[in-house]
Amino acid sequence: LTSGYGWRYDGIVRSDVRYGSQHVKYDRPELQKYQNILMNGGVCGRRALFGRFILRAFGIPTTSRPSRGHGALCHWTPNGWVVNLGPGWGSGYTITRYGNDKDFLATTKARDDSVAYLKVKRAQWVGDVKGERRIYGETGGPKNLGFWYGVSLSIQRSIINKLKKKAVNPLDAIGNDEPVTIAQRIVASPVNDGVILIPAAAYSNPKQTKEVHVMTSFRGGLQIYLPSFASQGLTIMRGGTWKDNADACTSGHCMKSGGYGKYHNWGFRVALSPDIESPDGDGTCDSGLKMVELDLGDDVTLELVYIKPGTFVMGGENTEDGRFLCVEVPKHEVQ
Repeated sequence: LTSGYGWRYDGIVRSDVRYGSQHVKYDRPELQKYQNILMNGGVCGRRALFGRFILRAFGIPTTSRPSRGHGALCHWTPNGWVVNLGPGWGSGYTITRYGNDKDFLATTKARDDSVAYLKVKRAQWVGDVKGERRIYGETGGPKNLGFWYGVSLSIQRSIINKLKKKAVNPLDAIGNDEPVTIAQRIVASPVNDGVILIPAAAYSNPKQTKEVHVMTSFRGGLQIYLPSFASQGLTIMRGGTWKDNADACTSGHCMKSGGYGKYHNWGFRVALSPDIESPDGDGTCDSGLKMVELDLGDDVTLELVYIKPGTFVMGGENTEDGRFLCVEVPKHEVQ
């Protein structure tokens, strides 16, 4: 919840839906579309769609307000309707009966005087009885305007002039209605208990940071949005599972992957610190257990076998770095 109505509720687009289409290909069909948008981000259309979803969830009137080659939204505020994520009024259209966005904006202004606006509706109703073509705006639609629909537009114009309503300035994709100040940048990087937080502003150079995005944080200041890992491999995953070869379970056996896909030879290492070993030397821990079974949910369990403390040889045979292996020598004893 932001302090200003301009970004109230749909401010989540700035803070949680990072801009870019490069990860949209990782959308998962089993997820709902809004879950995929949160996970993989998107460009104008997807971000505006998520913004309208949030606004409607909180009962705020909203509609699409695209322009040529760009998706945006508009929504109600106490001061009038405002455009988010796109250029101002007169730059696009709405998916409504009004077509041109200026015609849509005009009727929202006039409706502020609900009593006077009844005259607009009555003129339209008479026009319908007379069989006139429905025309709801002065800037869009055909020019063959009927008498009564012409009267309705004239009354609407007089209401707007009387109210002296002005259009609310648009709020762009970054949210510059709330510009980031030096104070906010300092607040975004406090020092607590000896921990230094690097301010998000330090990552704001797109030429140097590439896919690291900086967004306004709901807690004040800025926050960093890190990219998800691509399939080309930006992380190192452990290889080796219970169904793999024994040599694939060594500490040096790794594979580059971003975590997308399902492969039988992806594994992981888990260790659990047991109770003190039983003094009778029977190879069990103090509780007498030789194995611990963990319930991971969905009928999946993980078995951990107790290994008696002692001296072990760490390392392997590989002497070269590669895509799937790293240097495992020299072998050495560990306790």
